[in-house]
Amino acid sequence: MLFFIFVTILAIMASVLLHLVGSQRLVALWDQNALLRRWRIAVLVIVFIIIHMIEIGFFTVGISVLLQDGGYGYLEGLGTHDVGGLIYYSAITYTTVGYGDITPVGDLRLFAAIEALTGMVLVGWTASAIFTVMHRIWKDQQAELMGQRVEG
Repeated sequence: MLFFIFVTILAIMASVLLHLVGSQRLVALWDQNALLRRWRIAVLVIVFIIIHMIEIGFFTVGISVLLQDGGYGYLEGLGTHDVGGLIYYSAITYTTVGYGDITPVGDLRLFAAIEALTGMVLVGWTASAIFTVMHRIWKDQQAELMGQRVEG
């Protein structure tokens, strides 16, 4: 069980740290690059989608490691050595879609629940970051319009 906890915490920590560093780097780039400032929402959304895909990859690796050990359960509805199926399962779990075509059995149920919880938190973080940036853009645009009206 100690190995299970280690793999789970490692997947969570890698995802949260990637999200944190990715968010900080994006903000730093916007302040320095005028082209990115113009397209910041599009760039932000695309980069966050890529970040989420990498985080899904972290959990996919965790599931794969736990499956290889064999003592933590299995994924019903998924063939052995099906990497595409593992990525798919991790993506629908992370996003909490959960179609039900692949079902965790054993301790993997807990790993799936933790992945879903982590995914919800990080998707919420992304939504908050995008809203914050949009709010700043709207405030800047409003200030520019007010400045033009005063001058004109």
